[in-house]
Amino acid sequence: MDNDPTTAVTAVLIDAYRRWAKTAEGPAVRELSLSVIGYLAMSTKATEDEIPRLFEMLRDAAITNN
Repeated sequence: MDNDPTTAVTAVLIDAYRRWAKTAEGPAVRELSLSVIGYLAMSTKATEDEIPRLFEMLRDAAITNN
């Protein structure tokens, strides 16, 4: 993570999303989700069809690290 700024930013963004999602309500949940999805799509150059797989990979990584 220290050698890859994109990985570091992604980790911070995901951590912030996790924290905010616990208390977010209404439109804030949707806006936070769209921000994360937009960032992942932009930073990985993923297509719309690839986004669900990216979330699966993030979930799997979080499960094995926590």
